[in-house]
Amino acid sequence: MKGAILLQKEYPIDPGETLHSLIAKSKDLGAQLIIEVVDQFKQGTVQPKENDPQKGAYYGFPDRLAVKQFLAKGLKFR
Repeated sequence: MKGAILLQKEYPIDPGETLHSLIAKSKDLGAQLIIEVVDQFKQGTVQPKENDPQKGAYYGFPDRLAVKQFLAKGLKFR
């Protein structure tokens, strides 16, 4: 499967979450998932899932315009 999802988890976005705290939270979770999926590969238990672009969305790292709009709303990086 090209572009399959090897492992994913949902996590809450807390009220008052900042861009910085959300990025930190997602990086921590990503590191945990990498360790978990490597263990699954070693055990031969990884179960890839289809990554259908019609069923989801990709949110990349904010570009300069997104940061400018964020700051224009009076929001701050912590």
